Amino acid sequence: MRKIITIVVLYSLRALAGGISSINDFTWLQCISSLIPAIIAWCYWPGAMRTFKQIKEHL
Repeated sequence: MRKIITIVVLYSLRALAGGISSINDFTWLQCISSLIPAIIAWCYWPGAMRTFKQIKEHL
């Protein structure tokens, strides 16, 4: 259950870090390498929300 949350957090941070570094020195390679983790995090987002709800119910 918590693996999904970890995946979303790590890929979101990777996308954010790549986006920030693209501001200073833009290249298409950096853009795409930041976009892919963002897409992966977005795909896992519904599962992470479901996991958050399950954790809240158990507390």
